[in-house]
Amino acid sequence: MNEEGNRYEHYIKDESRFSTDPNYKQGWIDGESEGKKLQDQATSIGQAIGGAYSGVQINKEAKKSRDFDKVAKDAVKGVDTTGMEKLGK
Repeated sequence: MNEEGNRYEHYIKDESRFSTDPNYKQGWIDGESEGKKLQDQATSIGQAIGGAYSGVQINKEAKKSRDFDKVAKDAVKGVDTTGMEKLGK
């Protein structure tokens, strides 16, 4: 929803009444204001949830990187390591 309404508003709003009836006009203005407020709240909640989820994912990845054996195995995944066992002897 935009501050100036939406693309379907002209199907519903009585433009002549809007310009002549102050109560009708105020009802439209109040309704638009309430809709924008609800939209802003929904956006804020969505952003908070997204941020919390990202934080959880970052913590999971940080915990994975502390497992140094797993990090080493992942680093050489797909690499031909034949002959490397001789290096440790």
